[in-house]
Amino acid sequence: EAAVNIILTDQRNEVILDPLAAGTYTLMATYMNTLLQCGGTAQLTFTVIQPLTIVGENTVCQNEQQTYTTTTNEYTNWTLTNSAGAVIATTQGEYFDYTFATPGSYTLVAGLQTICPFNQFKINVVPKPSFAANETITGTTTLVCPDSPYTYTIANANPNFFYTWT
Repeated sequence: EAAVNIILTDQRNEVILDPLAAGTYTLMATYMNTLLQCGGTAQLTFTVIQPLTIVGENTVCQNEQQTYTTTTNEYTNWTLTNSAGAVIATTQGEYFDYTFATPGSYTLVAGLQTICPFNQFKINVVPKPSFAANETITGTTTLVCPDSPYTYTIANANPNFFYTWT
């Protein structure tokens, strides 16, 4: 199966190429002057590159720093926009680091506009959860003895939270 589809148009001197896989290909055209009974070939070698794919977290907590890369760790342009489309940050490099101070929806793009269309990576920043005033740790006592179990709970626990005890 061909890795590049060649689509004929209504023009004899024109084709449309639809590349299916990354790689280097040679397009060849054979031509014939029917009046002079002579002809030849022309060729063009071209490279199909894979669009960049961004790797990182889609859902992050407010005030957390995140690092985003591409699957191939390409040196590229990075642009972060908010939900209104305003540019929040830009940089160039193999990765993009950012601390999301404001909850909301963001779009991160990586790539060089002149090569392939930008891949968009959606990021949702959620507010950092905090204990409510009525969420407290309660237990039987604050004075404990060794080798005796005691039970402690979160009063008015938020059902959306996962609690880790340390």
